[in-house]
Amino acid sequence: MKRVAIAALMSAVAATPAVAADKGLYIGAKLGVVNYGYSNVYNNSQAGYGLVGGYALNDYFALEAEINNLGGFETLYSIIKGSSYGVSGVVTLPMDPYFSLFAKLGVTSSSLEDSPQNGASGGTHTYTNTGLSIGIGGQFNVNEAVGIRLGFDSYQVGDAAISATSKAGMVYIGGLYKF
Repeated sequence: MKRVAIAALMSAVAATPAVAADKGLYIGAKLGVVNYGYSNVYNNSQAGYGLVGGYALNDYFALEAEINNLGGFETLYSIIKGSSYGVSGVVTLPMDPYFSLFAKLGVTSSSLEDSPQNGASGGTHTYTNTGLSIGIGGQFNVNEAVGIRLGFDSYQVGDAAISATSKAGMVYIGGLYKF
């Protein structure tokens, strides 16, 4: 009976896909919708996208760098476009060999480019802000090399013309390729 149990256990381990061994380099892209936390703005929910690169140290922790286009919004006199780049630590909680939850905490530099609306006077100004970024989500591993992410990231942004620091939140779907 012990031999049967050991053989069954070894078969189950051998049949488990190798996607649980998420160590090494990966790259990815994401596409989503960005919304800024300012009031009295127009055309606030715009498309955003980003590129991601990282290194998984083990099944539970990775370091990740990203660059994003954060869409933008409009005020009565301005058209504002956002972007960011930063680094994060990513903690992963594997639920099974195919699905895991993740949380990100990092430092991001964001820029808001403030241009006048057609017919408005003034020049173009760029405002930058460096602050914490956070993210949460889930990842489905299609196979050993390909993963699909669904997540939410939040970045600190600021614009002196609006005279406030706020957040830009991106809900996204993305793909990863592991080397």
